Amino acid sequence: MQGLFLGNIALQYDQGFILDETVADPLTMDLKPYPEVMAEALKKLGPDAKRVQVLFITVDPERDTPELLKQYVSAFDPSFLALYGDAAATQRTAKEFKIYYEKRKQGDSYTVDHSAQTYVMDPQGRLRLFIRHDRIASDLPDDLKTLLSERARAP
Repeated sequence: MQGLFLGNIALQYDQGFILDETVADPLTMDLKPYPEVMAEALKKLGPDAKRVQVLFITVDPERDTPELLKQYVSAFDPSFLALYGDAAATQRTAKEFKIYYEKRKQGDSYTVDHSAQTYVMDPQGRLRLFIRHDRIASDLPDDLKTLLSERARAP
């Protein structure tokens, strides 16, 4: 997957599901959908945001269909991509990135407990940053500016 986005910074959000994707805004403690928080952070980059690709990967392939995922993430930014895999592919990806997720019964339905972080891959496809969701709004824009400027300075 990393090779698909060489030349751009890739933000990989590997642990989510549509029914429960909120992040608390640190200033107001209002809950916002994760893609909204990410879109707001990227707007702070100005034109450089075009050099960043956001990837949302579900950990609930049973309910999050590819069509539903695409509709959901594109509502926040049309450039965001939603990646989907069957249960086996989801398990492999979670294992590779050391992501915790567990389906738990809740009444007649279920929820998915999961870790919540974002991985940032540099333009060469190397893992460079691990960002907790409560730090996206405050840290991500400056972190991305640093990574983007490294690329600009490279020979």
